[in-house]
Amino acid sequence: MSSHPFSKGSILLVSLWATAALAAIGILQATQLSLELKWAGRLQEERQAWYLARTGVEVAGARISTDDPAWDSLRDSWGQAPKDPVAFGPGTFRYSVTDENARIPLNALGELDKALAPQGLNLLGQLGFPPSAAQQLLDRLNQVPAKPIRHLGELLALSGMTPELLSQMVSWVTVYGNGPVNINTASVEVLTRLGLSSGLANQMVTLYRSGPGPDGIAGTSDDGIFTDAGQIGPVLSANFGPLASADQALLAALVGHNPPLLGVSSAFFRVESEGRAGRHGIQKKIAAVLERKSPGALPLLRGWNET
Repeated sequence: MSSHPFSKGSILLVSLWATAALAAIGILQATQLSLELKWAGRLQEERQAWYLARTGVEVAGARISTDDPAWDSLRDSWGQAPKDPVAFGPGTFRYSVTDENARIPLNALGELDKALAPQGLNLLGQLGFPPSAAQQLLDRLNQVPAKPIRHLGELLALSGMTPELLSQMVSWVTVYGNGPVNINTASVEVLTRLGLSSGLANQMVTLYRSGPGPDGIAGTSDDGIFTDAGQIGPVLSANFGPLASADQALLAALVGHNPPLLGVSSAFFRVESEGRAGRHGIQKKIAAVLERKSPGALPLLRGWNET
């Protein structure tokens, strides 16, 4: 029997199609493998960036542990983080440290309210709390046992509180610790919300803290530092003249309260660290809050957030 005239051509065509299909499959597999390798490489770079960010937190913790806890200021070793990224292993890291005790402790607002009320001051109102929210917060803090605020977001459960009000006060308040507020690191905004006159607050931050040396920059060796809370008033009077009676009374109430509500040292520090790794410069960020419990010991981790 003679073969069909198209049989050989059909076989050849089928062979070509099969070869093309196999080639296509090979290309798809190679592409998939390439994508998987790239993805694996990216995951490795992300993990390296995370370890670099964590290294920044650990370096900051080591600086905090070696600092003298008798008083804290912006010129201390924890406040002198490198300005440029630090090269380390497969990438770089950079970090900064800020004093969490430069803010007003939310969980001490009950005590602060008692100390400031005789001075005719409404601290919670100055912080931006609506009257109903302020009362609810004080009731919560004064109950037995007290129910402390663990996260700023909890304030939104208070009557009259809004995200807009909360966003305005986040730079003035903290949920970590019960104080005292560190007068060496607190901002003018924090000090005035504690009731000090704007003139005195500006003198302390702009003139005394950034001087009396010639550079006029906070965080340098010529900064003015309060080393004893009991000497805040006398030092200010010696540098700027007699204090107004209202400021004198307020300082006495804050420093003389048991426990003190205005001091010269800190226990909580916020670390913000960024790690970059790989040829793509992949970055990871960590924000941590560390508590210094005892001199020479590594601080304890109290807060942690990654992005």
